[in-house]
Amino acid sequence: MARSHRVKSLSPHIYSLNSKRICIYFSSPQEWPKCHFCDYKKVLEIVEGWIEKCVSNGCKLLIGAFSIRANQQGELNSNCITKPIEDLKSRGFKLHLVYLRKDSARHISQANDLISQCSCPRREITSDKNGERRQAAELLKIVMEVDP
Repeated sequence: MARSHRVKSLSPHIYSLNSKRICIYFSSPQEWPKCHFCDYKKVLEIVEGWIEKCVSNGCKLLIGAFSIRANQQGELNSNCITKPIEDLKSRGFKLHLVYLRKDSARHISQANDLISQCSCPRREITSDKNGERRQAAELLKIVMEVDP
């Protein structure tokens, strides 16, 4: 029997909201072990594992994080953001991008440009050191607008 090449994902956090089960992954695929800078094929494998866990847990909504990073030459890991979006859209998934904008981050203008080019509905939440509760409330509001 052939062994699956899919990455075994860390366990999602599963919540119920208005009788709907939601899977949330708090770490981005780019932060996972064995995922090198802008290895979008590995990112796609991890996302596939997320989807399988979501389905097997009866979840109707999946929320996952993605990190925008730059290498030493200042190049962003663009393909690790755009390729999963393209792949999931081509498979018929309904996507909504929520950009947690960190104005103090290095390469912020490049990151803003990258997000503005993504071909799915997008919203933005500003990030600051002490704003976790506000950010969570804003994300919940977006989730309820997108999928009440």
